[in-house]
Amino acid sequence: MPLLLSLLMLAACGKKEKELSPARINAIADSIVNSRMNKLRKQAKEDLERRLPIELKPKIDSILKVTHDIGPVPVFPGDEGKPALPDTVHQLQLQVRTPANDTQR
Repeated sequence: MPLLLSLLMLAACGKKEKELSPARINAIADSIVNSRMNKLRKQAKEDLERRLPIELKPKIDSILKVTHDIGPVPVFPGDEGKPALPDTVHQLQLQVRTPANDTQR
């Protein structure tokens, strides 16, 4: 048996391997990387779908609790957190900066 193994090893070592060109090496490497990346993307997507409901629900509940505890937050000083009335938007005016009214030169 050991003699048979040694003969097989000599026969295997005696073969001269065909050299690979750089383009062929790149093609093989790209193939390996692409197959692994596809597996990793699939696994990441599965992990996201599994973890999203688990991790998102406590965060949403925490935000809702804090929002409920502190109540409305004032946006401008003195508004006491009351929502803006629909017609308030029309009272706001934007000043367009033009060369004629530009005082920051």
